[in-house]
Amino acid sequence: MKTDPASGERYLRLPVPDPQTVQRLAEGLLSLLGEHKAATLLSAKARLLQQRSAPEN
Repeated sequence: MKTDPASGERYLRLPVPDPQTVQRLAEGLLSLLGEHKAATLLSAKARLLQQRSAPEN
């Protein structure tokens, strides 16, 4: 649990899995949910990978 010094807002910081794990998870979910959800899941995967590679503040 961390607190933002500027706003005082509390948040929980969790580690993001490595890209290969995220890829396998996305592929598994796609096979379960079908193509209808593909764009949403791939977009979420891209955001996770982007957040993981962003420098920490």
